[in-house]
Amino acid sequence: MATNRISRLLLRSASAFALLPLLLSVSAQKNWAQGESPSEGYPGAVYTLSNQPSGNSVIVFDRAADGTLTLAGSYPTGGAGTGAGPTFPTMVDPLGGQGSVVLSQGNRLLFAISAASNQVSAFAVDGDRLDLLNTISSGGTLPVSVAVYGNLVYVLNAGGTPNITGFTIDPRTNRLVPLAGSTRPIAGGSAANPADVSFSLDGSILMVTEKGPSAQAPGFLLGVTHTIDTYTVNRDGTVSGPISNQSSGSTPFGFEFTHRGLAIVSEAGAPLSAGG
Repeated sequence: MATNRISRLLLRSASAFALLPLLLSVSAQKNWAQGESPSEGYPGAVYTLSNQPSGNSVIVFDRAADGTLTLAGSYPTGGAGTGAGPTFPTMVDPLGGQGSVVLSQGNRLLFAISAASNQVSAFAVDGDRLDLLNTISSGGTLPVSVAVYGNLVYVLNAGGTPNITGFTIDPRTNRLVPLAGSTRPIAGGSAANPADVSFSLDGSILMVTEKGPSAQAPGFLLGVTHTIDTYTVNRDGTVSGPISNQSSGSTPFGFEFTHRGLAIVSEAGAPLSAGG
């Protein structure tokens, strides 16, 4: 596969053998609420998905100043989770993804996926309480990750022929509204096995990691495509691309952008040989 690079996005990768158990156990479930506290003495909250087939919920924990957690409540998404997982029931990360629960800037809204029912839900955030606004189709099958920038939301669908699909946030109701013409394929196609989607700090780039190959084979963590896809965000919220960027290691998984705009990528597989 030919490798293309774009000057506006610098990619940095790091092998993550020590981090792999942590990534697999929390990546599909948690997002730490950061930023301004709603009130003095309330440092924040932790949100996680129950991922239950009988009814998916966002579970909320109060986070004390010393980091200890206290259960605060459980809020149904209106969709269904996968339970133990559709492919590897014994694995600690049944979705094989990162960022299934995310907060908007300012922590006013929360977005969560329901993988088994192929849906994404929007919640209003009031301290440690959530109010379900709406639940709609994710635009594909097996959504595993969601990203938000301003009034734009994109969902990564990992099942079938993987894709990303966009939504806008209605300024009057804060409900999710499908964005026409926003669905785009993943560069690796049906073998991509994508894990994570996120916007760059300025919102101009959308990035997706491909674990590859398809998770139908037990050796999928060895990776095949080793690629990171980038999309240019257009003024109307749709995206152009993908451009396929070669990862410096195998099985790129989760990632975060630094304050300088660098993407730090964790890799779940062994380092690539000198030949790539």
